[in-house]
Amino acid sequence: MARTTDAGAAKRLERLLSEDWISADRDHSRVFAYADDQATAEELRKDLLRSLSNEGLDQTLIEEPSLRRWDESRHRYVDPSQPDRDPDTGQPWDYPGIDPADARWIVRVRPMSSFSHNELRGQLRVIDRPLIVDDGAVFGLGALDEDEANTLASRIGSFYGAGEIITRRLGWWERWRLRWRLGGNYADGGGG
Repeated sequence: MARTTDAGAAKRLERLLSEDWISADRDHSRVFAYADDQATAEELRKDLLRSLSNEGLDQTLIEEPSLRRWDESRHRYVDPSQPDRDPDTGQPWDYPGIDPADARWIVRVRPMSSFSHNELRGQLRVIDRPLIVDDGAVFGLGALDEDEANTLASRIGSFYGAGEIITRRLGWWERWRLRWRLGGNYADGGGG
């Protein structure tokens, strides 16, 4: 993954890769190139840096291109050297500032498009609140009360890719299901 200074630079980089028959796509200012294994990905990264330099695009990179691999358990790309951390923020994947079971309110955020989904997820991970919904179409962050939910909604409104934002109180059934999901089914513990 290569992060560029702007969407125009990312578009030029994507075109450069496709001219070399490399499978690639872009999401705003990020370009993703795909390889079958880590050795090929390492070689691709070296070729990419060389090509960028030759084309005068090396100054558009914000940071050196990073390697990522698909993690089936998390349903997202991770840094192979630190799979337990978000590669965009460096934070642990599950670092809630509150216990998810204590959430009484939810801030639901719908990405503006499927192309902004991953970028928005990375920005939401920086917030010190549990991501209690991530179903591919909408995100939901837990909040302790209405004031906190409204504060979170205001902050999230400035994030790139954030679309519709709704805050609402969680009903008792939703809170029970959340605790059930976090703690496991009663049948799993032999309690019922």
